[in-house]
Amino acid sequence: MKKTLVGPTSISPVYNHVPLAENE
Repeated sequence: MKKTLVGPTSISPVYNHVPLAENE
């Protein structure tokens, strides 16, 4: 699930606080 960079809230609000961290 590295699509957080495109839309964090689009997938889950959990990745909203760490979108870049999950991508990197």
